[in-house]
Amino acid sequence: MGMHIGLIAGRIPVARLREAMLQAWPELEVVASQERFADVGAMSAWMDSQQRGVPAGGSSVSRVEVYGFWQDGAWGGLLDPTYVLPSDAAGLYSLSAEIGTVVSLVVETVTGCAYFTCFEAGRLRRMINYSDGEVTTQGDPLPEEAGIDLSEFYMDEAGALCRAFGLSTLEATPKSHSFEAIGVIDHTDYSDVRAELANRARDNEADLPRTKAWWKFW
Repeated sequence: MGMHIGLIAGRIPVARLREAMLQAWPELEVVASQERFADVGAMSAWMDSQQRGVPAGGSSVSRVEVYGFWQDGAWGGLLDPTYVLPSDAAGLYSLSAEIGTVVSLVVETVTGCAYFTCFEAGRLRRMINYSDGEVTTQGDPLPEEAGIDLSEFYMDEAGALCRAFGLSTLEATPKSHSFEAIGVIDHTDYSDVRAELANRARDNEADLPRTKAWWKFW
């Protein structure tokens, strides 16, 4: 069974997480929002319906990206289907400086990678990265890792680590509700990056990226 998840969680109410997320990534403009979904399925359906292109000035088009939120016990959770925010270290630094402990997780079985970070008060406390069959780590082991074999950090180990933090397992509906979601446009200026990569692409060295964080894993 495959797994495709990008998750950020903070030990705060979900409404506070949503507010702090927009402070940590101020380039995101909210263009749609919905609260009080009956369940995670209704939230997912709304998220799918909001993904679209919108005019961004001139002949350019921006894409609406969507994020889901829910309360999982003591944790506020943020679901990012693009994996961009859970892999954006600068944004996670800012988020943890605002709200305290922040954990992020990406598991993508198509490309065979898993990536976990824990930030506290604006600093990286722990990183575990599994890709290309190798595991690399940074920082001291966390108490929540006790009994978890990190030699091949992947789906099972990621699920066990989530449960150790008190988060619902990745394949289960969160224990609590308060499901809500937002659609945003990213106003980050990528012109310099795109110009550089366009030059490489002409030499068949690279393709133009859609967004800013995929290179970290693939």
